[in-house]
Amino acid sequence: MLRNTVARQVWPGAAGGTHGRWKRTLGKYTIFYILVLPAILIRGIYTVGPLIHTLFMSLTDQSIARDGSFIGLDNYVDLVTDRHLHETLSFTALYASSTTVLQVLAGMGIALLLNQNLRGQWLTRVAMLLPWGTAGIVGGIMWKLIFVEYGGVANDIVLRFNLSSSRVLWLSDPELAKLSVIIASVWKGSPWVALLLLAGLKSIPQEVYEAAKVDGAGVWGRFIYITLPLLVPMMLVVLMLNGMGEINAFGEIVGLTNGGPGSATRVISLLVAERFFKDSQYGYGAAMVLVLMLLTVLIGGIFAYLLSKQERR
Repeated sequence: MLRNTVARQVWPGAAGGTHGRWKRTLGKYTIFYILVLPAILIRGIYTVGPLIHTLFMSLTDQSIARDGSFIGLDNYVDLVTDRHLHETLSFTALYASSTTVLQVLAGMGIALLLNQNLRGQWLTRVAMLLPWGTAGIVGGIMWKLIFVEYGGVANDIVLRFNLSSSRVLWLSDPELAKLSVIIASVWKGSPWVALLLLAGLKSIPQEVYEAAKVDGAGVWGRFIYITLPLLVPMMLVVLMLNGMGEINAFGEIVGLTNGGPGSATRVISLLVAERFFKDSQYGYGAAMVLVLMLLTVLIGGIFAYLLSKQERR
């Protein structure tokens, strides 16, 4: 025992020191590292490579008319004063935050219903996932047929039940168009949220609910003091994934409004596409891509921090 103590003081690797543990761990899992290495290299080539290329392009004035010369941070300076970008970021923040919160609320309601022991649950769950499985642009076109001013289902319901004296301009009025794209996004994203929250509900032991019933807790009390606290980690994961996804929304909005009327429902991903494919400003568009990536990483980082903080409690 004395020999091991002296050995650890002379060389940490001896007799199970820190260096020795690292050495044994590396030796034990060497085969796993070797097997995973090709996937890491391929992932790096197709992720890090384009990222570096985009970063370099953002420092040039490259366009369809010229190869591009190095201009430093000029594109980023222009982003600060770009009025179109400011308007787009404003709606993107409204769209991403409102759709994320509404999807969580709707998903929670659906998950609570599906968590009941009802007949035909499998059929209900399959039907619930259909909106989520629909391609974004297809879902957007479908909702466009619903909200179209003449012949649309929404206006037919409004007029049939005398909810309005005239047709509602769902896609022509800027504020109603914003509401329309939010509704379409909530319809598409809520089932996926419900699926995740349902998995969280299934992981809660039934003994906890039974003990609460014995203590006299009602349905609302069990939901507030048991279900919600135990679902907080899963809800943080949902908020993180949904927030990162909705800030990059593209297909639904293209199919429904294509950013219109005017630029009322244009999100940053649509503005990036315009700069790249319509205006052919590749350098400036690349700078916008990096801004969008930073916003996505920021959202993910905030919720990842909150999640790790929750797990440490």
